[in-house]
Amino acid sequence: MDIVDSNYENNTSINIREKIIVKKYQHFSRMLCEQRALIKLNRENIVPHFIESDFENKTIKISFLDGKNPSPEFLFQKLPLLCESIEKIHKYHTTWSGYLCSPSEISWKNYILRKYSSRYEMIRPYISNIELIDKFFLSEFSKLSFEKNNCLLHYDLKPANIIFNKNKNRFNLIDFDRALFGDPLMDYSKLWWRAWNIDSASINKLEKCLEEYYEIDNDFQELMLFYTQLHCIGALAYYTSTFNSKYRPIVNSAMELTQNIIDTRIRWKV
Repeated sequence: MDIVDSNYENNTSINIREKIIVKKYQHFSRMLCEQRALIKLNRENIVPHFIESDFENKTIKISFLDGKNPSPEFLFQKLPLLCESIEKIHKYHTTWSGYLCSPSEISWKNYILRKYSSRYEMIRPYISNIELIDKFFLSEFSKLSFEKNNCLLHYDLKPANIIFNKNKNRFNLIDFDRALFGDPLMDYSKLWWRAWNIDSASINKLEKCLEEYYEIDNDFQELMLFYTQLHCIGALAYYTSTFNSKYRPIVNSAMELTQNIIDTRIRWKV
C-alpha cells in the first residue's frame, strides 16, 4: 500500500509494506541538500537511510522510520533527549556557510546578512512599516558576536520533522532538504518558535540543556530572538513568493511574532 503525502514543495510516496519512502522534489537543490545530509549522517542512526537517487526525475529513495510526531508538550518534557539527537547533527563542524547544495567560504555573519537582504527585498513590496523590521535587524546584527563554530544544521526543526521511536526511546529527524552549515542556535531558534511559540519556560529549559554542549554567552536569549526573527522573515518571504494558502497559518504566526519581537505594528499592504 502506498500513501502519498506532500509538504509545501515536495511530494512523498510511502510504501508501508517495504518500509520505503520516495521523495520527489520541485527543486534539484533541495534534493541535493537532503541527499548529502543523509549520507553524512548515515552512521548516527537518527535519520532515514539513503538508498538511491534519480537525478533526472529529482527523486530519492530512503528508508521509512517507525514512530510518531510528538506533541510540543512531549518535546518539552523530553528536551534533554531531543537535544542529544540534534547534537549528533551539530557535531559535524565546518568553516563553510550556507546550504549543503552550494556551500560558501563566506563567514557566517556575512552569510546571514546576505540572506536577510534577499528576504527583505522579497517582502518589501507587500509589507507596510517594513523599515521598522530593517531597523531592528541591523541594530541587533551590529551588537551580536556570532562566535560559535559553524556546523551541520537541519534548519527546519519543527514537530512535523521529528519522530519519536518509543521502543528505542529515541528522537529521529527527517526532511533535510534545507540542510545548512551555520550556527547551531539557528536550529534551536526554529524549534523554539515552531514547537513552543518562543515562550519563556522553553527558552530557559533550552538554555539549561545546551550548557552540556556549549559555552552559553550572556547574549544567548538575544541571539535566539534574532535568529527567530530571521526565520520569521524567511517565512514571510516564502509566502510572498507563492501565496500558497496552506502556508497561511505559519505566515500568520511569523507576522505575529515579528510584531512582538520588534514591539511594533507590521501589516500587509492592502
